[in-house]
Order: sequence, then structure tokens, then C-alpha cells
Amino acid sequence: MPRSQPQMDQTTFEVFPVGATPDDVLDAMAWLTLDLDHELGADDPPRAHADVRSYYALGWGRPWQQVNLVARRDGQPVGFGSASVDPAHNPGNLWIHAYVAPPHRRVGIGRAIVARLLQHRAADAPVTSVGFCLRASAPAARPLVERVERDWGVAAGIVERKSRLDLAAWSAERAASELAERRPQAGDVRLVFFAMDDHPGPETGFDLAGYLDAINEIETLMPMEGLEQEPERFDAERLADQVRRQRQRGRVLWSVVAIDGASGDCLGYSTINFRPDDPVLVSQWGTGVVRRAQGRGLGKLLKLAMLEKLLREVPGARYVETSNAGSNAAMIGINTDLGFREHFIERCYQMPVGALCGRLGIEAPGDGG
Repeated sequence: MPRSQPQMDQTTFEVFPVGATPDDVLDAMAWLTLDLDHELGADDPPRAHADVRSYYALGWGRPWQQVNLVARRDGQPVGFGSASVDPAHNPGNLWIHAYVAPPHRRVGIGRAIVARLLQHRAADAPVTSVGFCLRASAPAARPLVERVERDWGVAAGIVERKSRLDLAAWSAERAASELAERRPQAGDVRLVFFAMDDHPGPETGFDLAGYLDAINEIETLMPMEGLEQEPERFDAERLADQVRRQRQRGRVLWSVVAIDGASGDCLGYSTINFRPDDPVLVSQWGTGVVRRAQGRGLGKLLKLAMLEKLLREVPGARYVETSNAGSNAAMIGINTDLGFREHFIERCYQMPVGALCGRLGIEAPGDGG
């Protein structure tokens, strides 16, 4: 039975699909997210309000289905939530994020946010598991991590190591020198750079179908650790949608690919994402090498090539941030060699929906009759 909810005064909850969320809700979610960043010590450098707002406005793109929620107490925004599901690859796995401002905690608002997100999704399709992530290394998050792991007995499905590279330690000349030293080990490969909304022509050896094949193979090689999650797949339409959404956010995607000199196959790639008008913090989206080309140093070669281009063409860039599964020793080793240092640890969990609802004392979707 659900436990009784403390009095929440005049608390209201509104849910909107991504792409149709009102401006005032997006503004509130962005400001609350920046408050959360500050509480977790994640605001050095601080994110721009407009950038966070656009994240909630545009979402991740197809095939993901996403909703935003705002909680208002006596008319004022005091919390928010979001829920995301990939109906193409993992239709029963719902990923949620919820936050309540400190003065309004311990009155049941957080539980109510989770309950409404679950109910909203369950109205369209069954939910079998719920995933959520906690910034475990932040002091403010440790009590919740301890509650989940010690009191609930739930182990992290995956531990993500978030690391950061200070570009002050590098120069374009140093990157070019190290790149030249590593090229012989990689064998006969051609490196091709491009902005992802402007694919290179056939004279470069770039082939979109081959690029997508490499992306999809590398997706299957990424460690999932204990998560019950199928790898995603990309096609040309999905890739174009992703790039378009980033452009709408004022962000660009750059990629460098390694093309085999003999076969013309795409052997690997490295992609970054940043705001040209505010490039201080660059996001490393992904670096990977297909299985048959591993062991030749291509991963580090691709990262060095992108690093040189970034240093030469984006002088305002200060940091590069990346994320790796804690078990991905090979990529963590490459990043450590380049100077990346651990910035924080994020622990992600998956629970059967009934077990989560039982722990929170809320009604499981479909139990209301």
C-alpha cells in the first residue's frame, strides 16, 4: 500500500512533451537545473541558461520519446522532472530525472514527480524498469546514493567516470608532434575532418553508409556493465535529426574519421560538441574503433587529431569533458595519457518498476484499478 503523502499545500504538476513545452516551463526547468549544478558543485564553469533551456526544449531526437514536468507550489516552480524512453530499442526502460529545490523537500514532491512521470508513460505503453543516475562523488548526493545502495540494496548498473582535460596544458604544436609520432603505428589510414552538417565529398574517401556501419558496430562494443539495455542504432535520418537539433541549440558537431587506405572502410571516429559563441567547455561525444582495427593506436590518433584541430581553430576552448564506463580501461588509459583527470563519478541504476514504487511508497502504474 502507498504510504500517506505529507501535505503539499497547493502543489500542481504539469507534464508536456518535448517539442511542445511552454516557454515559462522551459525557463523554470533551466533555472532549477542551474541551481542543481551549484548544489552539486558542477558549475565551474557555469552553463548558460539558454543552453540548458534548449536541451529541454529540443531533447535527444528520434527515436526517443521524452516529456518534461514542472512542479509548482503556490504557483511558484519548486521542482521538475523529465522522462525518456527509446521505443525502438528499449521500449520498457524508462529513464527519469527529478529535482526539488531544497526549501521544498521532504513533503512528498519528489515522489509525486516520479509517480506522475511513470503514470504518463504507462498510459501509452508498459513500463518494466526505471533508470536514474546520481552524481555519486558530490557530497550533496551521497545521502541519496547511500539510501539506494545500502538501504534499498540496489547496486549500480553502470559507473560512469566523468573526466576533464585542461587545454592550458596543450598547444596545437604539441598535438601535431604527437600525432606525427603515432601515425606509423596506425598503418595506412586517412584522417578526414568534417562538421557533421556538411559531410565531405567522395573524393575524400568518406562514405556515409560506411560511417554509419562503424557507428553501429562501435555502439555494440561500448560497455553496458550491469545495465539491461540494447545498443542503439543510427541511420542517416536519425543522424541528420541529431545534427539539426544541435544546430537549433546553437551548437556544432565536429567529427574526424579514420579511413582505411586499402579498403576505404571507416575504421573509427571521434566527435565533439560545443557552442561556437561560448566554447569554454567542449563535450567529447564519442570515440571508437571497429573491432578489426583495434590494437593499432587509432583511438589515441583520432583524439590527438581532433585535439590539434580544436586548439588551432577554437581559441576560446578551455576544457574538454568526456565520460567513460568505469570498466572501459582502454579508453580511460588513452584519456589519462592525454591528461584527462577524473572530475566526478556518476552511478546509474535500474530497478523493476514495482520495486521502485514500493521503495518510494507510490502506486505502481496500472495498480489504481
